[in-house]
Amino acid sequence: MIIYRKEKTGAIIFNTKTKKIVEIEEELFSNTKIFINVMKKYNIFENNQNLKNILIVNNISNNVLSAPLKIFLSITNECNLQCLHCFNYIDKKSERLKYIDISTLKKIINICKTYGIFELKLSGGEPFLHPNFIKILKLLEKEEIMYTIYTNGSYLSEKNCSILKKLKYLKKIKVSIEGSKEINDYIRGKDSFNNVIKNCKNINSKLIEFNLTLNRYNYKLIFDLVKELNKNNLETTIDLGLIRYNNKIKKTDLVFKSKQEYIEFANYCKKNFFDLKKNKNYFACSGGYSSCAIDVYGNVFPCGMLQHEKKFIIGNINNESFNKIWNDIKMINFNICNECQNCLLFEKGCLGGCRSNAFYSTGDIKGKDPFCTFYQESLNNM
Repeated sequence: MIIYRKEKTGAIIFNTKTKKIVEIEEELFSNTKIFINVMKKYNIFENNQNLKNILIVNNISNNVLSAPLKIFLSITNECNLQCLHCFNYIDKKSERLKYIDISTLKKIINICKTYGIFELKLSGGEPFLHPNFIKILKLLEKEEIMYTIYTNGSYLSEKNCSILKKLKYLKKIKVSIEGSKEINDYIRGKDSFNNVIKNCKNINSKLIEFNLTLNRYNYKLIFDLVKELNKNNLETTIDLGLIRYNNKIKKTDLVFKSKQEYIEFANYCKKNFFDLKKNKNYFACSGGYSSCAIDVYGNVFPCGMLQHEKKFIIGNINNESFNKIWNDIKMINFNICNECQNCLLFEKGCLGGCRSNAFYSTGDIKGKDPFCTFYQESLNNM
């Protein structure tokens, strides 16, 4: 299927089969021959496809985009691990719904098709712990919804992987890992590193992408991790993300403690990891702009990191239209940082940094991201 979304500045087109995205001028669609040629040029449109397989979406919106490009969907709060840095902390599990119900999921699928949303990112908790997880995947396959699974790797058994290998619209399996065995097991629990390595061998490594959260202990160990993965025939990519603040992580020793630590971290990353000349918006937040999050209750948040804070619920898909929620002023203005407006580095690539970082470190969603020093050091002289 090809999703053709009309936007204020033109159109965004996505092919669910090739997973290609391209932006074009809106008027191209009025000329079928030109449109098909442009799609072939960008590998969006293939010879065996026809215009009947195109979903045309034209929604009126006050937001920058007519709808998010992706939705982070928490299908369960339950998890078998208690990672030190995870935002999915639950103080009173017995009082919380643990699994999203199928009726809510069907509403989300309908939202994806109505608004031309390109991808669902299934997370939790640990999504494999949802009792109907395979049923959920079959529903997404039936409706031709592309999705990514975020997992800690504990349940990538031979049986589960035999199912995953057959799925057509599964984009990636994002498996969390934290560096060396010692650091990983300190953060994720005893033997978790060996379990992940063993389980990931059950599936094609091209389908796997490792997720690593950079902290003050592991950022200099990435190349050792790559060697270890290669030794185990797991030659795949590692998606590096910055550690995020929450009420739980503030009590740990994983966060950077001083301005000098942030500077050293930034210089190491700039030298070894981040090519900011190719991707100057690497640090920008997509929350409320091109993505949002939905929890197990159907509550919609600009950012999944804030899904345990009721004050940031914009609406609920079970009793409000998604269009109303997406165009709510709180969603549109989510990424505004009061201290960033006159900063020269704002347009250079910071764009205000992470709002959840700001909230959990200052108590103010419009406050200063504690990684500000890191952004400054990374973006200077660009």
